[in-house]
Amino acid sequence: MVARVRLSQMNKAIRKPIAAPNTTEVEDYYDRETDAYLSTYGVIIQADRPSLDTDLINYFSKSMAVRDGMHLLDAGCGVCGPAVGLAKNNSITIEAITISEVQVVKSRQYVTENGLDTCINVTKADYANLSKLYAPNTFDLVYFMETLGYANDLRTVLAGVARVLKQGGSVYVKDFFLVPILNIEQRKVQRDYTEAIRNEYLYRILDLNYLVATLKEVGLFIEYIRHFDITEDFTIAAGFEVIRSNHTVYTKTLHAPFQIFEVVELKFKKVYPS
Repeated sequence: MVARVRLSQMNKAIRKPIAAPNTTEVEDYYDRETDAYLSTYGVIIQADRPSLDTDLINYFSKSMAVRDGMHLLDAGCGVCGPAVGLAKNNSITIEAITISEVQVVKSRQYVTENGLDTCINVTKADYANLSKLYAPNTFDLVYFMETLGYANDLRTVLAGVARVLKQGGSVYVKDFFLVPILNIEQRKVQRDYTEAIRNEYLYRILDLNYLVATLKEVGLFIEYIRHFDITEDFTIAAGFEVIRSNHTVYTKTLHAPFQIFEVVELKFKKVYPS
């Protein structure tokens, strides 16, 4: 009986939602850590990635179906590595937003260095406020590249996305998601990893089913959901954790006894007008 009660208590603890990030702590984190990211990742801060930046940009461009003349929103732009790469390869315009003032400064410098000031506009903003920042029906594409886990209120963010997308426009998400696990002991291990990521990176690993349900709820329609199909190189993420001793969890997941996460990309379309 005691064992059964303990098992029930463990199950409740495992199923308790991971706390959503606080906007201020995310801002402070990136103001503090961006230089460390740049020293290891370079300008494209993506944990799951191929070895070459050009391969990643080409993959994103194809997956998102970027075409000349499109107007894009980079939601959580970092230092504009992906935005600059996309704008170099395509005749497009991009609104890039980040919560970090340090990243705004570095983004603008990088955009200017690449001669893209007329193509990319960088703003310090919270992507939870898209409806206040932009008019309805503004963008052909909104993308989140390993950034949606910083959302404090996922539904608010996605409702804003749906509002600012043009009819026929799309939202693209590439991120880490929990692998479904049936065994309670394995779920506990998975929970330990997700809590470590929340504590070290302030990032909340999303539940894929909940994300899909919320996208549908705000009026978006599935184009595709699929595995992020690249040859992964986690040495860059591991290198970051070497120089930042308070960040260890990604390296640990490489040696986990079973798969903890899966990297998935998904794209949803706005079918109906705002």
